[in-house]
Formats: sequence, structure tokens, C-alpha cells
Amino acid sequence: MKNLTRGFFVVAVLASRIVAAETATTAADWPLTEMGVGPIQIGMPYAAARSAAGSAGTLVEKTRKSEGEIIHVSELLDGRKSLLIMEASDDKLWRLTVESPQFKTAHNIAVGTSLKDLQKVTPHLTIAHAEGNGSCAITPDMGLSFCFTQTAPKPTDTIARILVLGSGE
Repeated sequence: MKNLTRGFFVVAVLASRIVAAETATTAADWPLTEMGVGPIQIGMPYAAARSAAGSAGTLVEKTRKSEGEIIHVSELLDGRKSLLIMEASDDKLWRLTVESPQFKTAHNIAVGTSLKDLQKVTPHLTIAHAEGNGSCAITPDMGLSFCFTQTAPKPTDTIARILVLGSGE
């Protein structure tokens, strides 16, 4: 009887770990839209964005000055890998920079997608010079900016990061 009880306890502990793993917040399934990534949405209070992001990984907090304004920056990390950078001003989230291929649009576009594949989904791209080096493909039909490290990307060049600025509301 003693062995039977011990066996039941092990099964119960394993079952509780499986349930905990299934109910834990994971960023892996968060969709990428023109308004945000999963529960993190442009315009939401910065504290709420940090809370949502912090449940999915480690947050590194910073501040910087831009045009005389204090910008709060939080980087969501999975180990040492950057997933997402959130920027806020006046306690409102105003920009997201997606750095991980795990976040995808409804058309399966993500960091690492080639310019050629992006053009298949959204043929109305405008390639513009980005701040610093590189360029961004601006898509009026998706409301996102897809950034490349190259100033003039070739069809085989891949998206380095995606900017989410919201729909202008």
C-alpha cells in the first residue's frame, strides 16, 4: 500500500505541473497586428504593458531622452534573446519594435521573412531610408514597418525588425 500511495503522489505532482505549464502565459502564440503584439497594444498604459510583457519573460527597464522628452523603454527578453522593445511617453505605449521571429502577422510575416515573400502578401510597399543605416518597407495595407539592414534591400534580404506604431488613432 505504501508504494501505491507514493505512485499516486508522483502522478498528482506531474499532473499539476502539466496544468501549470498549459495555463502559464506564453508569448509564443501572441499575434502581431498593426496595433500591437498579443495583449501589448499601442496606446495602452505603460504599466499595463509592462505587466503583460513581464508575465512572458524578463524585462529590462531603461529611460532615454528624445527631443527633450523622457522616453521609457522596456526590453522583453527570453534568456539573452531580445523579443520585443516597448517605448512609452506620457505613460502611454507609443512604439513596439519586434525583434523575434516568433511573432507573426495573420499572413505569416515575421522577422526573417524575405522581401520577396513580403511583396507577395503586400505588393504596395514603399521602401524608405530609415534612421541610421538601413531601410524600412512601409505597408499601408498592414500598418506596420518592416525594417532591413540594407539601404536598398534585394528580394532575398530578410526583415531585421518590425515597427508597430498603431493605426494613427
